[in-house]
Order: sequence, then C-alpha cells, then structure tokens
Amino acid sequence: MDCKDVISAEHSIILGIQVKIMLIISYGLRRSEVLGLKWDAVDFENNTITIKAVLVMSGTEPTFVEDTKSKASRRVLPMSKELSSYLREVKDKQQADKEKYGNLYSDSGYLPPDAGELLTFPGVPCKI
Repeated sequence: MDCKDVISAEHSIILGIQVKIMLIISYGLRRSEVLGLKWDAVDFENNTITIKAVLVMSGTEPTFVEDTKSKASRRVLPMSKELSSYLREVKDKQQADKEKYGNLYSDSGYLPPDAGELLTFPGVPCKI
C-alpha cells in the first residue's frame, strides 16, 4: 500500500461525514439516529429510509440499540431521487473499497461508512 491508498481511505471518511451532514440537514435527524443508520434501513426500491435504531454512547463505547428514543421516533422517511442516487453512489464506493482492501476493511453495515470502520494504515510508508 502507498499514499494513494491512504488518501482513498481519507476520501471515504470525508464522504461519510458529508452523507451524515446531508441526512441531518435533509431530515432533521438526531445525531444518534444518523449514526445508527445501516444499509438495511435504506430501501432503494421504494425510495425510503427507515429510522429504526440508534447508536449511543455507553460509557466510552458506542452501542447500537435496535430501537429509537420513542415510538414516534421510529418512522419511514421518503427519499428523493437525488438522495437515492447519491446514496447508491456511496454504497457502490463502499463496496469498491471493501473489495479493494479485503480484510483491512471492516464492514459493520452502517450508513454511511464511518472512520472507525474504514481502513487503518499503521506505519505505512508513503512514497512521494
């Protein structure tokens, strides 16, 4: 691996942050809701996103909770064609990264990919 791989991983992290911000702005999601989104909550066929789980801190560790803050928080949101297209691109990019990096890529199924599940390159020398 070289610098291109590290830059690609950093780009994936930035992409993940952009997706989170887009979802928060578009739907007013709580931080725990957007962090708890997994790909199985995105229905490309019906163009919907289902809010059905959250990611919360339990002490110092993030914990996936298969429930929402309240019954009203569990909801199905319509997804615009533009957002659907964008999320398909993100999912395709995530799949390409998974195939490219093999066992270095840890896929927890979260949407969007998170810095904690992407790539780590300890001690990788960069050829400039």
